Amino acid sequence: MTATLLPAATLLDPALHAAAAKAGRRTRRLLLVALALSLLVHLAASLWPADLASAPDATPLTATITELPPPPTPAATAAAAKPRPKPKRANPVAVPAPPVEAVAAVVPPDTAAADAAAAEARDKAVAMAESVAAEAAVTPGAATGNKTL
Repeated sequence: MTATLLPAATLLDPALHAAAAKAGRRTRRLLLVALALSLLVHLAASLWPADLASAPDATPLTATITELPPPPTPAATAAAAKPRPKPKRANPVAVPAPPVEAVAAVVPPDTAAADAAAAEARDKAVAMAESVAAEAAVTPGAATGNKTL
């Protein structure tokens, strides 16, 4: 699609100016006619005679209230409720320390055997961790850095 350039029309062009003035007068005249018609319709509707005698009330209301019922009694409120006391904390009972002779009897005289057992358990844990790490498979293209949610 090609664009064609037309000479720009200005408001100073006498033909365009006359057409705009004629359209303005036509629009203004049409709006005034619509306003007058609306006023006439509203005036006719408000002054239309209405027969009030054609629709009489069947019977007037005869029910009257001779005595008002008593007001409702107020419900028992929180005035009767007493504040609950806070429960007291139980202090922990101090356990007496065992005598020094009893502590010496509980401690095994051979700590070298205990140290050896601890070292053996530590070696087993390290070996198990290494075997699990060796078995772990890395998926190609997967992110190996820290993962966050």
